[in-house]
Amino acid sequence: MHCVGLGVCRQFANLLFDTKNHAEKFYLGHFIKEVDSLLLSIHSTSEFSRPPRVMSDRAHFKAHEWIIFLLAYSLPVFQKFMKKEYFEHWTLLVDGISILVKQSIAKSEIIYARQCLISFINGVETLYGKKHVSYNVHQLAHLPESVENWGPLFTHSAFIYEDFYQTIQNYVKSANGVSIQICDAFRLKCVIDRLLIICDKDLNFNQREYLNNVLKLNLN
Repeated sequence: MHCVGLGVCRQFANLLFDTKNHAEKFYLGHFIKEVDSLLLSIHSTSEFSRPPRVMSDRAHFKAHEWIIFLLAYSLPVFQKFMKKEYFEHWTLLVDGISILVKQSIAKSEIIYARQCLISFINGVETLYGKKHVSYNVHQLAHLPESVENWGPLFTHSAFIYEDFYQTIQNYVKSANGVSIQICDAFRLKCVIDRLLIICDKDLNFNQREYLNNVLKLNLN
């Protein structure tokens, strides 16, 4: 979430499209209208919750939008506008991260992903300058090891906790006693979830439906 989405993806999008870099070889700001038009013409699949947002509105991108842009939309967009050496460099990042977010990853794939990300890191200094080898760029080198130790990136990313913020927000119904509302609602959810597990075999359809509706009524 922070290393790739809010880190490297956002960093390089700003490098590519920020007008202060208009004199740089990698600058794509001249094509911002064309890029936006191309993004708007893309129809998202059922795998993604929302269609792509235009790059001129990148300041409002959420972390998951950056990840979706990287994995789903960046290659067809950048291929059209980027110089060859910059596009080939970007594909290293896409290839590496695409592998590390898969549900099932072979050892050989982790090795290949590591090679891609190391080559991407080395290429940043060559193509963009040493000052752009940021902490997040360096951290890419450690993601394959994280996958080896903990599994695919999505299983131990900050996205899990961010998603729960919305659940917590739904627990609050008024401005008074917010912390008590959250604790009471969460305890109720835990009790009902536990009840559903313990009594699963003994509940008929109506009883199970009632408990599920209680959860929805009180917590959403």
